[in-house]
Amino acid sequence: MIKSMFKRAWLSITRKFNKTVILVITMFVMANLVLASIAIKNAVNESTEYAKETLGSVVHLSVDMNKVREEAMSKIDLNTNGERMRMQLQRPIIYVEMVSSIADSSYVKDFTYGINANAKEGNFIAVETDNRSGMPFNLNNSFYGNIQITGINSYAFINEVQNKSMELITGSYFDENTNDKIIISNELATNNNLKVGDKIKLINEEINFENYNPRSDVEPEILNSKEIELEVIGIYDINKDNFNANVIYMNVETAAKFLKDSDYNDGNYGVENISYFLNNPEKAEEFIKETENKYPSLSDDKLKLEINNEDFDKMAGPIEQVGSFADTLFWIVIIASILIITLIINNNIKDRKYEIGILMSLGGTKLNMITSFLLELIIICTVGFTLSIGTSYFVADTMGKNLLESQIKMSEEQTDNNYGRPTSRGGNFQFRNNKIMNNSNVETIDNIDVTVSINDYAILFIIGYLVSGIAMIIPSINILKYEPKTILTGRQ
Repeated sequence: MIKSMFKRAWLSITRKFNKTVILVITMFVMANLVLASIAIKNAVNESTEYAKETLGSVVHLSVDMNKVREEAMSKIDLNTNGERMRMQLQRPIIYVEMVSSIADSSYVKDFTYGINANAKEGNFIAVETDNRSGMPFNLNNSFYGNIQITGINSYAFINEVQNKSMELITGSYFDENTNDKIIISNELATNNNLKVGDKIKLINEEINFENYNPRSDVEPEILNSKEIELEVIGIYDINKDNFNANVIYMNVETAAKFLKDSDYNDGNYGVENISYFLNNPEKAEEFIKETENKYPSLSDDKLKLEINNEDFDKMAGPIEQVGSFADTLFWIVIIASILIITLIINNNIKDRKYEIGILMSLGGTKLNMITSFLLELIIICTVGFTLSIGTSYFVADTMGKNLLESQIKMSEEQTDNNYGRPTSRGGNFQFRNNKIMNNSNVETIDNIDVTVSINDYAILFIIGYLVSGIAMIIPSINILKYEPKTILTGRQ
């Protein structure tokens, strides 16, 4: 029985050659597009995973200024004349111990924070500057001086390093472990004949500004003064206009020595510009929840955690859109194939209605007829899909190259030197307004594997046979309605 069904199926396939060719072409096109969509999806998944591993995600810890303002507004009172008093904002302090404790999480691969201060030159002379950042004193920390101290936990996170306007021309960079080591500008080094290995002295003077009048010739009262010796380990140059050459960079622990004793707080001083770089962007919410469980009063203390996936979104967003396109293409091809195959088979059955009537009058059952047509379809499906093996790679490869070209256009080259930070950190970030801004120096993906694997072919054949089975549903229903007597008498 089965042998005769195969024989009839083969005779029908060869006899109805034109319709067979149409079905083979339909299966062939469907196979190529299905395999291409699978290859694109695989490439998207690979690229997305690469982006996750490379870029991670950034979460900022900062003061919730909305809550600070709300609290300040609620405390505004009227003075004796019935006028509203000036609103006084009291910004909470984010202490370094809490920052480090939060970073002690399996979700975090790196983090950054910093402080700023001022100092007076000791055994050297400051560079003359018209830049406003070279103010003679800093009212925030009550220190007097022409030297601007920038403390940050690693050279890798300096604003100008991130935007590639700054580079070390000699020496090495610093990190959390290089205490009492500094890098100075080329101008400052040249003007003072300083080189790597030399030691300079900075003086920090705690000033009483309570009754100080900057328009007066009277110097402010010095409450405390101490001299700190530091070693020059690097000299930097900056390609940037109006830059203050008196900026000296060092790690946070060293910069903290220039805080007031009360601000130093036995080593638990306040820091700013806090950002955590996570291992996986999808774990950002879990990291925030973990932190809030660890510090349940975070919101009450007017602090907040904000997610910044800008770098990941810029790199992986277009790829994810391509992945969405691949999904859409897949389902369009499947649905269109089902409709086209159903229409072809249904018309074929109508053309062969008399043949069906004869076979059924000779003892063939309706199930035999349905099975015979399904067998024909499976044979044609197998031929079409087998032919696609020779072309599917080229179709997938072409689409993969288009995907790669699109990715390269929206990506920028990642910084080669991470200056001692984890190489998987990825992304470049700069300080601005107490936040780390993304410079989007994302590493361009230059290799996407679009090779169609054996598993992909296996999936294709399974999908093809399922499509064939679904396409036979309506034709099978029509066959079930047929009666051999009415067909042969021409009444059906």
